Amino acid sequence: LEKGIKEGMELAGYHLGADFLQEFQSLEAATADTISKIEQDAVGGGGLWLRAEPGESREQADALAAILAIGIGG
Repeated sequence: LEKGIKEGMELAGYHLGADFLQEFQSLEAATADTISKIEQDAVGGGGLWLRAEPGESREQADALAAILAIGIGG
């Protein structure tokens, strides 16, 4: 990691630049106090993974994107 912070490194086939690793070092882990649980009723409809054949829903995707944008202040 020390070498990666200075020169960058390859990890699992991906190149991680030195700048990225330096910024990554300063991140703090989330805690239970900083995590928000997104309930299914906020997204609408049923869980797509619960179907016999997984599906997709543009409405659910849009609702989830809006919830995330609000959560990160976007």
